[in-house]
Amino acid sequence: MRIKKEFLDLLCCPKRNCRGNLFLVEQNSALKCSFCGDEYPVIDGIPVVFPNAAYSSELHKRHWDAEANAAAYAKKYDSYLKKEGVPWGIYTHISEMEAIKKLTKEVDLKGKTILDCGCGNGRLLTLYPEAGMKIGIDASLLLLQAAQKREPDFFFVCGQLEDMPFKDAIADFSVSVRVFQHLKVPEHAFAEMVRVTKPSGHVALELYNKLNLKELYKRFRMLKWMEKIKPWGLSYDRYYSFREIEKWCRDNFVKTQKYAGAGWGVNFYLFEPIKFRRLAPDWLQKFVYDIFLRIENAVGTWPFFSKTMEKVCIIGSLQAKPRRNLITKVADRMRTYFDVKRALRFEGILKDRNYCFVSDDKEHLTSVLYWFKRAQDATADSGIS
Repeated sequence: MRIKKEFLDLLCCPKRNCRGNLFLVEQNSALKCSFCGDEYPVIDGIPVVFPNAAYSSELHKRHWDAEANAAAYAKKYDSYLKKEGVPWGIYTHISEMEAIKKLTKEVDLKGKTILDCGCGNGRLLTLYPEAGMKIGIDASLLLLQAAQKREPDFFFVCGQLEDMPFKDAIADFSVSVRVFQHLKVPEHAFAEMVRVTKPSGHVALELYNKLNLKELYKRFRMLKWMEKIKPWGLSYDRYYSFREIEKWCRDNFVKTQKYAGAGWGVNFYLFEPIKFRRLAPDWLQKFVYDIFLRIENAVGTWPFFSKTMEKVCIIGSLQAKPRRNLITKVADRMRTYFDVKRALRFEGILKDRNYCFVSDDKEHLTSVLYWFKRAQDATADSGIS
């Protein structure tokens, strides 16, 4: 499968000290960097572009790249797109997608370029049929191959978020859903998301929330002695709070605009111990999860809930002014009012006056005289000339 030129023009070498252009070689079976000369394979039309592939070809393989895991994941989320499958899975999928839709409600993405970072089977890209170009990047080649078969018009690349093989400012909207918990250096991935986003664009994240009871339950389950009884399933699984996300935004000059919450986490720390998913009939599960979803839609963007639910979602702009609450707006207005009054009063003092009082600005006058004295002392004839 040949890579389209419009997609190829967006790619570059993933190495941070290179970023050279990539071009097709060997009958479209590989990409070669025009600067450093490194080659990257193209499998089923999907570029596999990792910065250290020449030294460790297995470096990028992660949990979901095992064939059985990838097949199960793709099958599960493909069914969720059709609103089929287990009630809890459908609820989780709808909850996560609707949270992102709430954040982008006021963002015009018609004909724009969307980049899904950690796209999996590309489920989020299907939410925006109005978008122009839809690009997905993920570390699992098998998941991307399954997504490519379902969505042949999407562009997919196999790579890592910490070193994305894209040129600067190629996307209007960059988003990542439930991926950062797997990354060891998430701040690098966020910086990359900002780098590849246009100055007029937006970035959005959906992460597992540290400020939720599920975080305590996860830590309990990941204790060494609990791993032997009931393992959590992942050796590395880190959650983040909105404070940490805001720091990433400040470090990358991104203005946070809106928050939204997704999910409640009760399925893990409440329903799982009582085996609700196993024992309750489907109709009861659907009824319960539908109630949760309705409550979530009603309060998910409220300040408290948007930052304490199972997943915290945020959208930021590279250009927008920061949102101000009512107190900040009133304080800014009062500050402006008194600044204007002070300026008018000073203007009245200086009106029709050709002299000044030393007391008006004694410190400034003293510093000027001191400067003249130093200048005089520095001349050979003590300033006589």
